[in-house]
Amino acid sequence: DFSLTEASGQTSKLSAYFEDNDYLVVDLSQFYCEPCKNLARSKQSDTKFQASMQKGVCKLLTLVNSRELSSWVGAFPTSTFVGKASRGVSNTGSFSSAFGMTLAATPTVMVIDRKGKTVATAVGQLPPQVASLCK
Repeated sequence: DFSLTEASGQTSKLSAYFEDNDYLVVDLSQFYCEPCKNLARSKQSDTKFQASMQKGVCKLLTLVNSRELSSWVGAFPTSTFVGKASRGVSNTGSFSSAFGMTLAATPTVMVIDRKGKTVATAVGQLPPQVASLCK
C-alpha cells in the first residue's frame, strides 16, 4: 500500500484513496514534462471526463514525484479538478513496477482495480477502456 503525499503535506494510503470506487485512473506525470501538463489541461477542461470520475465507479489520481508536488499544484491548484486529484509519491517508477508495469515515458495512465490489478494502460493519453469502465 503506497503512501501518498497531499499538497498540505499530510500523507494517506493508496487503499484509502479508492474510497468506494472500483477503479483508479492513475496518471503518472512529471512537472517538467510538457505532454504531462497538456494531458492534465485536457482533463481540466473535459467536463464529460470529470463527470465520469464522480459516479462512484472510477476516481482520478494524478501522481508526481513528491519533490515536484508543490510545483505541480502551483500549475494545477488544489481548488481545481486535477489539483484535487494530485498527490506525490516517492518514486513513480516504483509505483508502476508494483503494478507489473515498466514506466517507459510520462505521462502514462494506468487503470487499477481494488485488488491491485492493472486493467488498462496507455502512454500519453487515457486508455480507451476508461470510457467503458467509468460510465
